[in-house]
Amino acid sequence: MEPPNRPAKTLLPGPAWGGRVLTAVARTLPTLEAGNPSPASEMATLYAHLVPYEYRRAHGQFFTPLPVAAFMVRWAVTPQARSFLDPAVGTGIFLQEAVRIAPHLPRLCGYEVDPVLAEIARQVLATTGCFRPQIRREDFLRAEVPGPFDAIVCNPPYIRYREMAHSREVLQTFAQAFNLPLSGFTNLYGLFLVKIAALLAPFGRAAVLTAGDFLNADFGEPLKRFLLTRNLLEALLIFPPTQLLFGEPLTTTCLLLLSRGRAADAPVRLIRLSNFEAVSELSTVLARPAAEASGPGWIQTLRQPHALPPERKWRVFFLSPASASSPYLVPLSELALVRRGIATGANSFFTLTAAEVEQWGLEREFLRPCLAKASFAPFFDFTLQDFHCLAAAGKKVYLLYCEGPGSEALKRYLRYGEELGVPTRYLPRHRRPWFAPEKRPVAPVLVTVFSRTRLRFVFNRAGVWNLTAFHGIYPRFADPVRLRALMAYLISERCGDFLEAEARVYGAGLRKVEPRDVMALPVVDVRRLPPPVVEKLARLFEELCTAQRDQEGLPAVWARLAQVLEPYVTGDEQT
Repeated sequence: MEPPNRPAKTLLPGPAWGGRVLTAVARTLPTLEAGNPSPASEMATLYAHLVPYEYRRAHGQFFTPLPVAAFMVRWAVTPQARSFLDPAVGTGIFLQEAVRIAPHLPRLCGYEVDPVLAEIARQVLATTGCFRPQIRREDFLRAEVPGPFDAIVCNPPYIRYREMAHSREVLQTFAQAFNLPLSGFTNLYGLFLVKIAALLAPFGRAAVLTAGDFLNADFGEPLKRFLLTRNLLEALLIFPPTQLLFGEPLTTTCLLLLSRGRAADAPVRLIRLSNFEAVSELSTVLARPAAEASGPGWIQTLRQPHALPPERKWRVFFLSPASASSPYLVPLSELALVRRGIATGANSFFTLTAAEVEQWGLEREFLRPCLAKASFAPFFDFTLQDFHCLAAAGKKVYLLYCEGPGSEALKRYLRYGEELGVPTRYLPRHRRPWFAPEKRPVAPVLVTVFSRTRLRFVFNRAGVWNLTAFHGIYPRFADPVRLRALMAYLISERCGDFLEAEARVYGAGLRKVEPRDVMALPVVDVRRLPPPVVEKLARLFEELCTAQRDQEGLPAVWARLAQVLEPYVTGDEQT
């Protein structure tokens, strides 16, 4: 089916500062040294310096670094290519590289909705001495694009569904054109991806840089199904979440390499990069027959398309498949229930310090010890001593927990809450009475909801309640030795890798997990392990807790734990 083509209606108006930017570009371009490898990159830097960040963010204007752009163009433009398209030109870096790498391409075309960027791209390409590229100032999603194209390279605008001006109308158009029930949460790059795929010529190639959230998010399922059904996925590359490829947007990055005419049994290459400079080595890697491989800064695994269920989170498939067949790995849901923490709707009121408890004269029967912040529990375990230290330091560690007005002291405190307007807040407004707590039993194990490093599991020795900074894990078994053995696995490096793959990952390495993400986590089934192994893991967990607090001997204990776990994670317990 042909992609939806609509008359261009949604064009960005020329901003008031546009003339000033274009004047600066006109003055700067001639001053660049002869042989400058990328005038488009220089102009992207200048544009980002002169244009308000709020404007660039609102319109998804984040530019591609030269090493990544050059790799994308080299991969997409084959010797047989005769046409090239960039659906979101920006300052023209992809067209610039296409002209440099394949100077005799007869047809080069680009679309750019922003008038200032469109003019910058024209000037950039003029400095290269190339006047052939046709840059149309149109909205690519609505434009009548005269396809197909042999090569398409694009960094679509990163605009979230909430900020898309024409999301509902375009979603409906795409749904009808492709029989594709896209989620209403689909970000703008998802629509670009669908139309780009439809514009590829037979044996054509596309390289598309997108946010990586669709890999693990529910809205990504129709997109993944669309690509798999058409057998377009040649490779997926993910960049490290701790490296912001574009510097500013709060998202991680994925590069999709699409190819028409793939063999039905051809595997999909999944490539994990530790730094974005490593893409310069991948042209050679992709030219070789597909195989499990690794090199400086990259690891490549392979998956058959049928082994990439679109309803699954895909980040987990970037891990080594060695553990996929282990009979000792089961979803955590088989061993435990996971529930989010208590949501108060106003932590500043519902949590109190020891001094505030004394000031108001609140009785302990109306309070529960709690953990309100992940930073309050930095170790593998949380003890009563840790709780008392937090209380002595003036932290809010007491949770108001009452069903009725109770004592006079409690009534005074509730009246104070009413004066603050707490009952009018969203969650309290929907509770009867407004101060009634969510009911939760104490969770023996906690897991952090957000983290910029590694998400963490905490053994709740103190028996405190957890707020929404943690999810609570409730084992389906009562054996305390097995529970400590499970904790040894949960804090292991192997489990950390699996949890990383299940998490949603945002900018600067910010991870987030929902309860269902944690329940899907592959864990060693401690119910099936030999009793001596269970006891050894339990002892190792205790040793880890001690070593972490003492800051002594931790690496040696880590190594012993990995040695015990590895045969069961890989399924090769005979070793």
